[in-house]
Amino acid sequence: MLPQISQPELTYERLRLLLEINNAVVSTLDLHELIHTISQALRDVVPHDFSALATYSEETQQLRAHVMEETDGERDLLTEGTPLPLDGTFAGVAITRRQALLRDKVDLEEFNALMVRQGYELLGLRSACVAPLILQDRIVGAVTLFSRTEGAFSEEDVRLLEQSSDSIFRKFWNRRAASSAAKAARPRFSDSRPRPCAIA
Repeated sequence: MLPQISQPELTYERLRLLLEINNAVVSTLDLHELIHTISQALRDVVPHDFSALATYSEETQQLRAHVMEETDGERDLLTEGTPLPLDGTFAGVAITRRQALLRDKVDLEEFNALMVRQGYELLGLRSACVAPLILQDRIVGAVTLFSRTEGAFSEEDVRLLEQSSDSIFRKFWNRRAASSAAKAARPRFSDSRPRPCAIA
């Protein structure tokens, strides 16, 4: 993951932020609310205009939008479940390479998918940083932060996004799996109340 970027020391404020975001995992099992909480916490240290989460299935090799929201505006800018191409999208490139990305400018030749062009023209997307989500060596998605300003993100920003996303989503998916397992194991009680008998 990002072998070409030297490991910077995280400041006290960024360590505090990691703790704050990790605590958010305890309070929700909903991906929409989780990405919103992460975005709101990150924006004080890593200013951005949009955040997005895409999920990926290695079995079907399908990438789908889960949520994209504007930091101070509209949520759900993409319909949940919208298919995304692996080629030509920020999430797709990060997933294919299995490493985080930092782009100071949106190059429409590298990211040539229609929705990237629409984001560039309609939303004013100009720079991005992306962290793939890897659980037990399996790619499950990617988190992307976008800015309307070129060069908005630093190497430390993308490192923080990668570290926080890795820690957060591992805990999130583990909690979700544990919750599902607990529900499946919950005993189902039949209605044992006595029923009236018919008298001939």
